[in-house]
Amino acid sequence: MPQSWLPDTPIDQFFLVIGLIVAAFVTGAAFHWLRNYGFTPSHRTSST
Repeated sequence: MPQSWLPDTPIDQFFLVIGLIVAAFVTGAAFHWLRNYGFTPSHRTSST
């Protein structure tokens, strides 16, 4: 990874790591939801 991509100050590095962890968690949760709910018709309720 190029050094220019990383923040210089420790607090900015901290926020970068927190942002990466949050992004990974949200992405994983979205794929989990799609796998378990979005592609399974039996989970959907009918309007009748």
